[in-house]
Amino acid sequence: MEALGANGPGLLAVTGIPNVSNLRSYLLPLARKLSLLDRQTRNRILK
Repeated sequence: MEALGANGPGLLAVTGIPNVSNLRSYLLPLARKLSLLDRQTRNRILK
C-alpha cells in the first residue's frame, strides 16, 4: 500500500490504447533517462 500513500509514486492504469505494450516498452526507458537528467536540461526538454 506504500505506492498509494501520500509519498508513494502512485498507480497508473492504461486501457483502450492499441499497442500499449510496445509503447510502454519504448517509452519507459526514455522516462528513466529523462528523470536522471540534471534539472536545467530536464526543464528545457519539458518546456
